[in-house]
Amino acid sequence: MAGKSIRGTSNQLLSTAISSLLAAAAHAQSAPPAAPAADASQLQEIVVTGFRASLKSALDAKRKSNQLIESIAEEDIGKMPDQNVAESLQRLPGVQINRAGGKGTQVLIDGLSNNLITLNGDVFLTGKEFYVSGEAAGGGNGSNVQYASLEGIPSEEIGGIDVIKNPTAADREGGLGGIVNLKTRSALAQPDGLSLGGNVRGTKASGAEGGVTPVVTMVGGFKFSDRFALTGSLSYDDQKTHDKQFQDQNRNQWIITNAAQVGSYIGSPAASTLSTLPNGQYYIDPQLAYFSDVLQEVKTKGATLGAEWKWTDDIKSTFNYFYVREED
Repeated sequence: MAGKSIRGTSNQLLSTAISSLLAAAAHAQSAPPAAPAADASQLQEIVVTGFRASLKSALDAKRKSNQLIESIAEEDIGKMPDQNVAESLQRLPGVQINRAGGKGTQVLIDGLSNNLITLNGDVFLTGKEFYVSGEAAGGGNGSNVQYASLEGIPSEEIGGIDVIKNPTAADREGGLGGIVNLKTRSALAQPDGLSLGGNVRGTKASGAEGGVTPVVTMVGGFKFSDRFALTGSLSYDDQKTHDKQFQDQNRNQWIITNAAQVGSYIGSPAASTLSTLPNGQYYIDPQLAYFSDVLQEVKTKGATLGAEWKWTDDIKSTFNYFYVREED
């Protein structure tokens, strides 16, 4: 009897323990999880700047436009070793540039050189539209005139560029290929307080006279509040180049002939030794052909000044001064 009583007591204690464990597990499952402790250093916002921000801004501009455009954001211009605005545009699809003296000059849209240049939507003349040079300049026919020539505008002084490839009736007329709209820097878009930036480098062309020439750009601004800000820039570019060129120019009609010199000769070929090409072959002979050894120095000076007032959320005033001078 004593043994049976002990076993009964043991079974009762084991049942009580199992019931307590099951009740505790059920209470743990039904209780809500404890809230994590607040972290004062928890990240609240992520701001993307630099090249990735510039790509996003350019894509947003293309997405919002109802025209076929290409865009360069402010963060992108000047990030590459571009000497001027023309070289900044050469990376856009459908845009090509010409080069002279080792730097980009004329901008072409889909292969067309007659394009309209605007500054903040207003017609902008670079001066190259009225400039003629070379063998054809004497007749005044302007064969070397350069439309959309942007080599005199430093890329650091521009806040953005839009290239409109298919203008509509709502756009300004004057460009066969399209429109290149240069945008000045927005004073209110800069950070609060004082902002300063600069770019200093030197250039040295092989065979050019003198040593290294300077290229300096300074950009600054001050944002007093969300309602008023100032911005400005200064630039100076002194570049010397040395080119060896071959040129030919027909001052009159084209000369088509089959005359040829037979064998070797010393000095100028004589008419008595000239023969004709076999099999009825002809060729075009330029009337004037010569080699040129060109030493050139180009100085470019630029300055900008901008002020922006935001009177209300819907009313804003802007003042922009843009100066560029190229001395050849």
